[in-house]
Amino acid sequence: MMNEDTFTDLGIVSNLSVVEDRANPGTLFLSLSDTRSQRTTLSLTQGAAQVLWFYLTQLLFPRAAAQLTPRVTTATLQPAPNLQVVFAVKVWMEKKSGLIEVIGVSAVEGWRFRFTPEEGHELWASLEEVLHIIGGGGA
Repeated sequence: MMNEDTFTDLGIVSNLSVVEDRANPGTLFLSLSDTRSQRTTLSLTQGAAQVLWFYLTQLLFPRAAAQLTPRVTTATLQPAPNLQVVFAVKVWMEKKSGLIEVIGVSAVEGWRFRFTPEEGHELWASLEEVLHIIGGGGA
C-alpha cells in the first residue's frame, strides 16, 4: 500500500521521452532528467501513457484537441505486469508557475514532477510516436 514514504517528488524535470519496453508488451518507459541532470526512468502501462497524451493534448493544443483526441484507440485495461508499473496519471497546469504537473501512481509507489510547456511538447511528440496516434491511426 502506498504511503508518504513511497511517494517521490522529482521536482522540475527536463529531457522527457518515452520508449517501449520490448520485454514487456504494453509497458512503456518514461525517461527524464532532474535539476541535477540525473536520469530517472519510470514504467507506465500503455493506458496510463494514453491518458498522459490526452491531458497534454488538452493543455498544449486546446484548439486542436477536439480533432486529435478522438483518434486515440483506447488501450484494453490489463493489470500492470508488476506492482511498480504506473497505471494511473493525473496532469494539470499550475496557474501560478505555468508549469505542467504530473502525478503517477502504481500499486506500491507514486511520483510527481513538473516541467515547462516546451518540455511538454517534446513529451507529447514522444508519446505520439510510441503510441502511433496521429500518423499510425491509433495505438
